[in-house]
Amino acid sequence: MKPGERLVLEVLFEPIPLYRVLAKQGFWAWCERIGERHYRAHFYRQGMGGEEGLAKAPPLTEADWEEVQAEVTIEENLEPPLPMMRVLEALASLKPGEKLLVHHVRRPVHLLARLEEEGHAYALKDLGPGRVKLLIRKGG
Repeated sequence: MKPGERLVLEVLFEPIPLYRVLAKQGFWAWCERIGERHYRAHFYRQGMGGEEGLAKAPPLTEADWEEVQAEVTIEENLEPPLPMMRVLEALASLKPGEKLLVHHVRRPVHLLARLEEEGHAYALKDLGPGRVKLLIRKGG
């Protein structure tokens, strides 16, 4: 694929291992859950220099918390990987530069790693037991 082109796969599960492999080849990936066993995985080929990995997103500031385009709440009883999938689905619906506020019950370590890999900026506020706010600005 040429830089700037996108590949879309219709699959039965989220192809998480494929994200890491293709990221090393200059692809940015995201996934939408369409149905119970129906996912749409998007792979966007970065421009020149994408093979070096994604550029680090500029950090979020306190002012970024004031206006968001979408919010997601993760309930305590939601089993992994559903919390991550819910956040990534909401993020997929946003345009680059838009922000998502996530109300979470714990620090989502695996999600944070994924956000870094994909070039999204994020900030975290730990508000005490069972209360974490995560602000994500979509990269791209």
